[in-house]
Amino acid sequence: MNLLRQNLDYLALYLKDLGVESVVVSPGSRNAPIIAAFLRVGGFQLVSAPDERSAGFMAMGMGQAQAKPAAVLCTSGTAAANLLPAICEAYYQRVPLLAITADRPPEWIDQWDGQTIRQKGLFHTHVCGEFETPANLHLSDGKSLLAEICKLVWENCTIPHGGPVHLNIPLAEPLYEGLDQPLPVHDKLEFHQKPAVTDPVSLPEALKHSKKVLIVAGQHKPNAAWAKAAGPAALKFPLLADICSNLHGIAALHTYSEVAAKAGPELQPDILVTFGLSILSKNLKQYLRRHKPLKHYHINEGGAVGDPFQSMPETLRVSETVFLQALSSLTPDPEYRVKWVQACREAKTALRPNTEAGAVNQVLETAGPQTHIHLGNSMAVRWADQTGLSGAAGIWCNRGTSGIDGSLSTAAGFALAHPESAVVAVLGDISVLYDEHGFWSNPQPQNLKVVVLNNGGGQIFTRIAGPSRMPELLPWLQTTHHTNFETVANRYGLTYFQSNPDTLNTLLQQNGPLLIEIPCHNAQP
Repeated sequence: MNLLRQNLDYLALYLKDLGVESVVVSPGSRNAPIIAAFLRVGGFQLVSAPDERSAGFMAMGMGQAQAKPAAVLCTSGTAAANLLPAICEAYYQRVPLLAITADRPPEWIDQWDGQTIRQKGLFHTHVCGEFETPANLHLSDGKSLLAEICKLVWENCTIPHGGPVHLNIPLAEPLYEGLDQPLPVHDKLEFHQKPAVTDPVSLPEALKHSKKVLIVAGQHKPNAAWAKAAGPAALKFPLLADICSNLHGIAALHTYSEVAAKAGPELQPDILVTFGLSILSKNLKQYLRRHKPLKHYHINEGGAVGDPFQSMPETLRVSETVFLQALSSLTPDPEYRVKWVQACREAKTALRPNTEAGAVNQVLETAGPQTHIHLGNSMAVRWADQTGLSGAAGIWCNRGTSGIDGSLSTAAGFALAHPESAVVAVLGDISVLYDEHGFWSNPQPQNLKVVVLNNGGGQIFTRIAGPSRMPELLPWLQTTHHTNFETVANRYGLTYFQSNPDTLNTLLQQNGPLLIEIPCHNAQP
């Protein structure tokens, strides 16, 4: 009986019991016996992604799609360090993600042995939990201890709201023994999650008596109950909805960023009520920092709360949906909402359309209820934020903390975990080139369509005031390129089209994985 083989089989069995369905694997040798465990147990969706940085984001995309932890598994050494960007994004986006890193035995750390670094605690500041299996898995039966570790892993991944967890597994050689022995017998492991504890829904007195109440909805997972409750509130209060709030089809306001760039104290709220996570609009953040509300309430059932407006929010631990329903019972000053509505209408009229914006708008306007849209974290999400209207099932973007990192890989992972849906990624050219290995997986998603806004590289910097005052700085900020995206498509076996916004919708109806290039070299900011 090979104890290492038995213990790793237990690990895979327990993770399957708890609900892990998908595992993105980056090939290696030290992690090979763990890969073997997932194969021997069976029933997992296994995806091979050789680039660990891409693999991490693919697993995060799977976690978004499944609303449960997906795992990413890599070998030892700097392979593990490549998972950090995805772990940071998952931490700030509150996406469940299990990072499993194979490691060398502890006695070989710092001894100049190959592929050996200090992996324990590698992600300490950006995980919800970190665990390590015993170094003697090859010497003793770890059944009970592994069951306890797996329960803790699952708990930290999912409570109170979801996030990344690191599981480090030191493995001593030999690594490939016992592959012919039967799976161990085990009692199914179950995890009983306690219901979230929230305060009773009671509107603060200051909120009841204020007439100028502003609601701001930040990044939020698609939720039908939340959107339904937000609708009536948006008819009474100015509700500013970030494109990633997934509040489509209600009377929310979307061109508020242009308004906030020029508005004075006439739009200053007495009470600010916020929901969700990060806010895209820098203009809005700066406006509310200058024109602070008297009170700021953030509605959140669990987890840490940021302070992007420097307004010292008071956190109310209540159900977002129930709070919105209660909020709709108030009678605010209708004129305050009218001022915001009028200002946003004028701002939308003044917007100058261009090729990039037209392509993004076309995707948003024609997306059906079975389509999920992934937006690049540069100009694509900013153009989308100005429109805000879509019939899509969900709108996603790596607005946790990433720049352009992992946008393509996240969409690919989401598509792999959601094969019944259409997934459209609208990305900038540099986002695609930087994360090109998002196409490099086995299997490839057959339902992913990537729209590349090709403006020749890094045109977002022409919209920033600072670089325009020093033109010689731009070549060091932009990433000028002359890439032929048809070559990129051919490299990964994708069908390629070049298009414009007018013909884009027709192309998106094509079957199979697509790469559609929209030339935008003459787009004006």
